[in-house]
Formats: sequence, C-alpha cells, structure tokens
Amino acid sequence: MDQLSKSLEILTLKEVEEAFKALTPADWARLELFSRRFAHVLNKHPKDVVSSAVIDALDGTRKCRRNLKPVAFLFGIIRSEASNELKKKDPLRNATIINIEDSETDDYSNFDIPAPEEINPENQLIAKQEIDALFDLVSDDEIAGLVMQTICEGMSGTEACKELGISKTDYESARRKINRRLDKSRIQP
Repeated sequence: MDQLSKSLEILTLKEVEEAFKALTPADWARLELFSRRFAHVLNKHPKDVVSSAVIDALDGTRKCRRNLKPVAFLFGIIRSEASNELKKKDPLRNATIINIEDSETDDYSNFDIPAPEEINPENQLIAKQEIDALFDLVSDDEIAGLVMQTICEGMSGTEACKELGISKTDYESARRKINRRLDKSRIQP
C-alpha cells in the first residue's frame, strides 16, 4: 500500500475507541483547554464539548484518518461543530434584500433589523477570520496550537505550562515557533 492510500485509510470504530483509551490525562486536559475557545459558541461547558466530540467519533458520525492523531481528530470535530453553530447564528444568512427603487411603500417596519451596536457581522467575520488564520499557522503542531490558545486567553507562561503539563522549554519552543510563523506570514499579533 502506498503512502497516500494509507494516509487516506479510515480507522474502524474499535480502533478509534482504543486510541481514545490510550489518551493520557494531559491529552484530556489539552482537549478541555482547547474546547474553552468554542464552549461559548456551543453554549456548553468545555467538558461537555469534549464529550460531544468523543460521542460523534465513537458513534461513527465523524471518521478518523489513520495518520491523524486522536487529539488532533477531536480538535477538528470541536472546531467543526463550533463553525457549524456560528453559521446557524449568522444574521446575514436569513437576511432579506430590499430593492428600494422597486418598492411602492416606505414602510419597512415588518423587517427585524438588529441595532448596529448589538450585532456587527462584518466585525464578527473579520475577528473569526483573523483567529482562524492564527490557528491555521500552527495547525500541524498540537503543542504550538495549545500554547497559542493559552496566549489568546491571556495566561502567563507559568500558568500555561502548568495547565498544559509541559515544561518551560517546550512552552518557549512553541512560543518561538508561533512568532516565527507570524513573522513569516506577516500577520501582526
């Protein structure tokens, strides 16, 4: 079997279950930390977000490629669920376009238009795109992604090391990697 076809091969449900059983407490802590970013979008507690992702994986709703680490697989499920929820809440999705020139009346009171200070979809979209771009920079490195999450949450390096269960050296390596990739991509932090 060549490398490409092996990487596209899907794990069986039993293999997925065994991979989850092999996760360490630090892996579960990383998943919970990652899920904090999306818990408010899904209106769930971070542990419930992780549980929901595990259930989706174990019931076969989500498929895991053989070359994907279980933690990265669960990260993807969580991110996908949050993205789907944001799409449902998008105020522009159900917007009605009004052609003023063709209108016979000026009465638009039957349209539910949110106040500008309540929702600014453009700013929401820009913020989401910027955050996604930041996380896409380190999507291939689980530790760097988690360090990026702790930085976004405003944690100190010491707090992040304790929360993630990593050494200060690992934290600094990931932080430098993030900075190099930010410099390379020209995204300003």
